[in-house]
Amino acid sequence: MKKMNLKDTILDIEQRCDLLNIQIRGYYFWAYNRCGIYEAFLREEQNQSLAHETLPLRKQIHSYSKKLINYLRWYYQIRNIKNNSEPTTIVIAHSRRVCIDGLWNSIYTDMLIPKDFNVYTFEESFLYSHYQPAASKNLIYLDHLEINSRVKYIYEKYLKKKKFLSIKDAISEKLMPVLDEISNMTNLHVDKERILATCIKHYFIVKENLKCWDNILSKTKVERIIEVIGYSLNSMSINQVAKKYKIPTIEIQHGMLSGIHVAYQYHPLSNPILTPDYIYTFSDYWSSEINIPNCKKVSIGFEYFNTQRLNYPRHKDCNDIIVISQGNVGRQLSEIACELVDYIKRNNLKGNIYYKLHPGEYNSATELYPSLFANDVIKVVRNDTDLYELFARCSIQIGYNSTAVFEGYGFNLKTFLLKNDDPFMIKLVEEHLAQFYSTPDKVFQTYDIDLKNNPCDIIWKDNAKENFIKSIADISSFHKL
Repeated sequence: MKKMNLKDTILDIEQRCDLLNIQIRGYYFWAYNRCGIYEAFLREEQNQSLAHETLPLRKQIHSYSKKLINYLRWYYQIRNIKNNSEPTTIVIAHSRRVCIDGLWNSIYTDMLIPKDFNVYTFEESFLYSHYQPAASKNLIYLDHLEINSRVKYIYEKYLKKKKFLSIKDAISEKLMPVLDEISNMTNLHVDKERILATCIKHYFIVKENLKCWDNILSKTKVERIIEVIGYSLNSMSINQVAKKYKIPTIEIQHGMLSGIHVAYQYHPLSNPILTPDYIYTFSDYWSSEINIPNCKKVSIGFEYFNTQRLNYPRHKDCNDIIVISQGNVGRQLSEIACELVDYIKRNNLKGNIYYKLHPGEYNSATELYPSLFANDVIKVVRNDTDLYELFARCSIQIGYNSTAVFEGYGFNLKTFLLKNDDPFMIKLVEEHLAQFYSTPDKVFQTYDIDLKNNPCDIIWKDNAKENFIKSIADISSFHKL
C-alpha cells in the first residue's frame, strides 16, 4: 500500500471520524492525545529517540518529598486567589527557566506581563523539580494535581478494578481502530498498548485538572488566561473550562511552529475545542504556519530575544562553533561535534566547540554522549552559560530544527543543519541562509550564504512588550462588549 504523509493522514482521519468531538465520560480522548500519538508515529518514521528524557524511578520518588510540601501550600494559596476580588490574570508558565540576576525567569511571560497586573502564575514541575528562587509573581506549583491524579489512578486500577477496566475498554474501543488505520495508511507501526496506557493515565490527569480549574474559575474574577504550551494537558484542560465561563485564553509562542507541528495543524473544517482563543507569535513569519480554525493569530515578538541580543554584542574575532542539541537527534549531533574536533586537531585550527544541551538532556548527557566529555576542545554547556553569550562568541552554528537556530541569525551565524524533512528548515537552505551538514571540511569553507538578506528582522518582531500590552487591551475591550 502506498505510504501517505503522516500529518495529512492524521488530520484526514480525525476529521472524517469526528475524533475531536468524541468524549469518554467527559474526556476528549483524541483531542488530549493527538500530539503524543503523532509523535509516536513520527519517531517510528524517522527512527528518532524521545525528545526529552525521563528521570529514573528512584529520583522520581526522591522528588516527592518536596512535592508534598507544595501540595500542602496549595490549599492556602488557592484560598488567597478566591478571596481576591480584583480582576485576575492567570498564567500557566513554562517550567524551564533561565537565571537572570539570581532569579529564575520564565522568559516567555515574566518579561512581558506588566507589573501592575494582578497575576497568579501556575507551574508544572520540570523533570520532577522547580527552578528556585523564581521571578514569577504569586507563583503556585501544580504538584498537587500530579499527586492527586497518580493516587486516583493507582486507587482505581487496583481497588476499583471493574470501573478501571470499563474506562480502559471504552478508550480502547475508540483508539485501537484509529491506530490501525494510521498504520495501514502510512506503513508505520507503533506500540499500541503503550499508547493506550498513556491515554488511560491522561484520563485521570485530565479529570483532576478539570475539577481543579473549574473550582478556581467559577469562584474567581479571571479576566484572561495566558499559557505557554497550549498543547499541554494543563493548558488544554483550562481552555476547556475557560470556554464554559467565556474567559479568553492566549498562548504565547515558545518554540517551533512549523507546518509539521501537529499541535498547530487542524483540518480547515474541524472545530477544535481545547485550543486557545489567541496565539501570540514571534512575528508573521511564524503566524503563517498556524492552521487552527477559530484561533486568532497576533504577532507580537519575543522580548527576551530582543533584550539579550543587545546585552551580548558579537565578539570581533569569532572562531568558535556552537552545536545546538535536541534529544531526538542528540546522538547524531554529538557525532558531528566529535568529527569537527578531529578535523580541528588534524589541521591545527583554532577555536572551541560549544555543545549546548537541550534542558531535557541535562541529567543524562554524561551517559548519552560520553565522547563529548573525553576531550578539551568540546565544552558541554547546560544552563551555566547564557545561550546568547555563546552566540556572541561563535561564527558558526549547527542544529536540527530548534528555535535556537533562528535566534542564532540575530548574531549573523553561518548555519549548518542536520539533514531533515521539515519544510520550514528546507526553506532556509533553498534561500541560501543555511546548508545541510555533510562533512567537517565544508563547515570551515566559505559558502554561498546570503547574509545581506539575514532573515532576523522578518523572524523576530520588535517591541514585543508594547505589542503585548496593546493586544491585551484590545482583547479586554472586545470581551467586555
